[in-house]
Amino acid sequence: MLTLKCLKCGTAANPREYVLKCPACGGTLVPTVERIRNLVRSDYAGVWSWRKYLMDSSSTVTLGEGNTPLIRSAGIGAAIGVADVFIKNESRNPTGTFLDRGSATLTSAALNFGVRKLAIASLGDLGISVASYGRRAKLKSLTYLPLSVAPSKAYQTLLLSDKVVFVSSYEEAVRRALRHESADVMPVTPQNPYLLEGYRTIYYEVFYALRKHPDFIVVPIGDGGLYTMLWVALNELGGDSVVVGVKGKRDSPLMKDIAVEKPLLWDLVEMAVRDCGGFIVEVDEEDIVEAARLLAKKEGMLAEPAGAAAIAALIKAHSKFDRKSSIVAIVTGAALTDTATLKALIGRSIELMDVQKIGFTKALILEILVTHGPLHAYALWKVIREYHGLRISLRALYQHMKELEDLGMVKVVAEEVVEGRRRKVYEVTEKGIKAIS
Repeated sequence: MLTLKCLKCGTAANPREYVLKCPACGGTLVPTVERIRNLVRSDYAGVWSWRKYLMDSSSTVTLGEGNTPLIRSAGIGAAIGVADVFIKNESRNPTGTFLDRGSATLTSAALNFGVRKLAIASLGDLGISVASYGRRAKLKSLTYLPLSVAPSKAYQTLLLSDKVVFVSSYEEAVRRALRHESADVMPVTPQNPYLLEGYRTIYYEVFYALRKHPDFIVVPIGDGGLYTMLWVALNELGGDSVVVGVKGKRDSPLMKDIAVEKPLLWDLVEMAVRDCGGFIVEVDEEDIVEAARLLAKKEGMLAEPAGAAAIAALIKAHSKFDRKSSIVAIVTGAALTDTATLKALIGRSIELMDVQKIGFTKALILEILVTHGPLHAYALWKVIREYHGLRISLRALYQHMKELEDLGMVKVVAEEVVEGRRRKVYEVTEKGIKAIS
């Protein structure tokens, strides 16, 4: 039987009750079952083929997530001198990420508990995934996004979510989402136990396909949820695999998903690392760009650079793996569509990194300048607020203009005196046009 357990203080919560955090210490509740002696797969759709190990629910939501391919490497294994390298391709999920597994279990739990609305804190992918499943479940969704979100992810969220609010930072998004907690509204953050529950099914599929535990599992850390739940499932099945985490060295447009400075579940990640003898590999932009390129060239798979972080870690830490090791690398993230990223991969350089994923607000500024022609910052601010409904301070806009000027995407072409104040007039450059084309 599944329980919700706080690994920090040991308290167990009743899975039949709507509870989002440990009632004793406020820690993260982790869904888990007792030792699985004989893993059984059923004929249900999506993650529900593992229904025996998930929460009892009268309503099950699915878009066909899970059952993603586990593919033996055709070239990367040979390149690092390891015989058995397998790639678990989570980009084959409905919205392109492993998050869909959690969205399926979360929206099912929401229906089961009579929740009517989801308040989501997202860096991009989580909002897309949960809002997508919310549509399927006929649940309303409110998504908080930081202003730095990639434009493509902002637009997808705007299409799927009932309401999107842009805030100053991801931390602010989490705080705002948590304020909505009630019997009718479920906050969705990486610590939500009903979201975490679905991630366990990745390891069930790995074990079921291999009929054994691999020696190593390599997985991006992000907020720590996926790393933690792979370790939980590993323990449920009595395995002793080493779980290797991948973390970005510093935050940058390419590495937002893997360069979280302080993951929300970091305490659980540290516990898991100690328990399984794991270790963490830090990667930079050059590492993940090269990994994405190799994934395409050697395996015929397309993935965003951050989604190929596990491959980057394999290459960077290859000396830690014995030739006879069996390794599973988790690849996630939607397939490549950004032309600047594709050009960078083809050229095997990161010269174009600054013209991609510059954030929703900066992309909007560039689009306005292309449409309306040269404008001073105050006029831009009014257009953004009055015609695009984006609540942004004038001070924040000036900072965006400075950063765009430093990137060479806008330039000052004149100065005007408006209401006694001298204002710079900005024009988009050719580089700025390329960034949004």
